[in-house]
Amino acid sequence: PDIKLRRALETVKSARDLQGLPLVWREPGAGARAVIERHLEENGVDLRKLDYRFEIGSSEAIKTLVIAGLGVAFLSSWEIQQEIALGFVRQLPIPGLHMNRTYSWAVSSGDLGGLAGEFYHFANSMRAELIPSFASERTGGSQITNGK
Repeated sequence: PDIKLRRALETVKSARDLQGLPLVWREPGAGARAVIERHLEENGVDLRKLDYRFEIGSSEAIKTLVIAGLGVAFLSSWEIQQEIALGFVRQLPIPGLHMNRTYSWAVSSGDLGGLAGEFYHFANSMRAELIPSFASERTGGSQITNGK
């Protein structure tokens, strides 16, 4: 990002410090956006003072804008694993702002067979091992990405 955005990112110490930063958002009505906005409001952020620079319906498009240095975005840490590993983005924890979301398995109401059924049974057998490790990774705070 440009020098002005880099300096602004260095001063982010709370959720309120997001006001004035160019933000890249999911489209209005998206579930992830609603969760983020609710948490921001709970942390004293006036949503009307946020810079809704871009409102995009695709995580891939959001990542592209962030990598280009056009703003910062809230994305799942799972969605940006590769971009972090490649050095295209970095995480920015915000003290006091913690967001956890619970996801559920969605399956057909009929019996699953074949490879899909095998995967479902395997994933359920690993649930106890996977959930604690995911929860411990998330204790560092919410994730904001910004291009390098």
